[in-house]
Amino acid sequence: MIDSLFFALYLNSHLATKYSYLNKIFEYKEKGIIDGVVIDVKEAGFIFYKTCNRVAIESNIVRPFYGDLKEYVKKLKEKNIKPIARFVCFVEFDLAKSKPEWFLKDKKTNKPWKDERSAFWLNPYNKEVQHYLIDLLKELKESGFEEIHLDYIRFPSEGDLNSILIEKNSKLEKKEIISEFLKEVKDSLGGITITACVFGFVCYWGEVKREGQNLKLMAKYLDKFAFMLYPSHFGKNFFHVERDTKDFFGREFLIYAIGPQRVKGEINTKISVYVQSFDLRSPNFGKDYIKTQIKGAYLTGVKEFYFWNPQGNYEETAQAIKEFKEELKYSNSKKIKFSRKELNISLP
Repeated sequence: MIDSLFFALYLNSHLATKYSYLNKIFEYKEKGIIDGVVIDVKEAGFIFYKTCNRVAIESNIVRPFYGDLKEYVKKLKEKNIKPIARFVCFVEFDLAKSKPEWFLKDKKTNKPWKDERSAFWLNPYNKEVQHYLIDLLKELKESGFEEIHLDYIRFPSEGDLNSILIEKNSKLEKKEIISEFLKEVKDSLGGITITACVFGFVCYWGEVKREGQNLKLMAKYLDKFAFMLYPSHFGKNFFHVERDTKDFFGREFLIYAIGPQRVKGEINTKISVYVQSFDLRSPNFGKDYIKTQIKGAYLTGVKEFYFWNPQGNYEETAQAIKEFKEELKYSNSKKIKFSRKELNISLP
C-alpha cells in the first residue's frame, strides 16, 4: 500500500543546485520520506540550463545553473530520486524585449501587455511561440527527464484583462488553443509523461474560462493532472468548517478530498495533487495542516503528491509525510467528523 505512493518536493533552481541543501534532500530519500523532486528548468523569465535554442541565447535569458543538465539528471537518478522538470509555459519577463510580436498586446499601446507583477504573457495562438516552447521541451527529454510538469499553461488571470488584445490566427476559443498546444506537445514528445499543473478550481467547475483551462479538453492530451488545490487560494467560505477538536478535519481536508473525487468520474487521466506546504492564509499551518491535505487526497484514491514551498522549508512537510506513512501501517480506516456526523471512509 505505502509502496504504491509517490512523494516529491518542489525545489527552485537555486536550491536544486546548492549541494549543501541537496544533501538534506538525499537524506530524506535515504529515510524513505520522499521519492522525487520537481526542479525549475524554465521559470517566468529565465532558462536554467545550457540550451541550444537560438532565440533564448540571443535574448540573454539563459542562466545555466545546472551546467550539464543531462549529468545533473543522471546524478539524481543514481540517488534513486526521480527528477521531474517544472517548465513555465506562457508567462515571461525579458523575452518580451526581443520578441514583442510573440506576446499578448495592450489595446492602447499595441505593446506587450503587463499583468500585476509586470510580467508579460506569450500568445498561445502564435505558432512560433508554440514551436519555441516545444523545442525547449525536447531538450528536457533528451536530458533524461521522464516527466515534465507544465505550469502556467493558460491565459492571464490578474491585471487589467479588459485591455488585452489577443491576436488570433484561428477561430478557436481559449480552451481549444490550450488543448491544441498540448496535442502538439504530446505528439512531439512521445514516451515522456506530460503533466499539467492546473488550478484547483478546475476540479470543481470543470473549467476556468478566463484562463482557458478545460478539464475534458486538456485530458485528451495529458498523461496526468497535478491539481493545485491550495486551501489559501480558495475563498474563506469555501467549505468553511470550524475546527473544534484536535481530531477534526476542516476545509483543507474537504478541498483535497472532494475535488479529486468530482474529477474521477469525468476523465481517465491520472490525478495527482500539489500540497500546500507554505504558510499563507492558513492560521493552523504546520505538519498537521499538511498531513490533513495528504489524507484528504489519499482517501479519494490519489497516490502521487507534490509539495510546494517556495523557500524550500520542508521540515514540517517531511514530518507530515513520515507520520502519514506510519499511520497507514496500523490503520485500515479513518473516522472523519464533518458537520457533527461521523463518516467511516475505508482506505484504498
